[in-house]
Amino acid sequence: MLGAADAAVRRAERAEREAARLELRADRTAGAASAAVLLLQGLTAVAVAALALRARRDGGLDPVLPAVLAVTALASFEPAAALPAASRRFGELSEGAARLAAVLDAPAPVAEPPGPGPEPLGSGVEVRGLRARYGPGRPWALDGLDLRLEPGTTTALAGASGSGKSTLVDVLLRFLDYEGGSVRLGGAELRAVPGDRVRRTVAGLTRHDRVLHSSVRDNLLLARPEATEEELCRAAARVRLLAWIEALPQGWDTVLGEDGAAMSGGQRLRLLLARALLADPRVLVLDEPTEGLDAATAEAVLGDVLSAARGRTVLVVSHHPAVLAAADEVAVITEGGVRPAEV
Repeated sequence: MLGAADAAVRRAERAEREAARLELRADRTAGAASAAVLLLQGLTAVAVAALALRARRDGGLDPVLPAVLAVTALASFEPAAALPAASRRFGELSEGAARLAAVLDAPAPVAEPPGPGPEPLGSGVEVRGLRARYGPGRPWALDGLDLRLEPGTTTALAGASGSGKSTLVDVLLRFLDYEGGSVRLGGAELRAVPGDRVRRTVAGLTRHDRVLHSSVRDNLLLARPEATEEELCRAAARVRLLAWIEALPQGWDTVLGEDGAAMSGGQRLRLLLARALLADPRVLVLDEPTEGLDAATAEAVLGDVLSAARGRTVLVVSHHPAVLAAADEVAVITEGGVRPAEV
């Protein structure tokens, strides 16, 4: 876009060359360390054998002991032989541990209520004068937003990139605290309800969702660990993924790789949609549920998902014509708030 492709490719190539240089240097260091250990092991074994044979000739050593001592010298270096690889692995793990420590030490993104809080009754959502941003001093991502989701209806939310659609999703899921206005879920003020309880009531497909480096089954059971095999198959069938799963080499036990590396973009999205349906929330939030799907598949999958979600309150963030046509209400986020839209 705007001629940026060449510059982006050059940056990627520079990063690739630097990564290859560092990897080569690490391999050379590890190889030199391993060679040094092997050399020291061999020299030690030869020296011990020579001394033992000399002692045997002088008559002060049992005839069997020279061989035993030489083998013992070789065996004593086995723990040391693993040190170069362990040292390199320690460096890699230290970097990962530092990243985990930074996450654990980070302040909570939302303030949990001091008590048990109220229980949301029903599935209606009412937003009034909502103000939210991603940190003090940063611009408002939402400033005075009003929106109402009627129980049991499907609302499509559209708007320009950066207008705050995903921010609203983050607020509804308690991933982001709001600084002004009111959000009521089933009649209860959202910030007064514990986050875990909110996410049992409101769940779905968001930009934060990831495919775990685990099996297909484990990825779906993340939404509802007690789900039966029949429920897993039904959720996969609703997003038209069941045939693909059953054709995999290990079926439901096939490992999908880090963030779905073994899947196409469309397959990854459908797996996340299946997980959202399996969670069975009262309020289903879908952030760009047809992204990466061709028009025919997107329309078919969307129809299946909305059919499975019938009776729930559904918020779909999308510009896709099929989404807008299937919704009961269509709202557009603008700089001045939310306005109804004609499909």
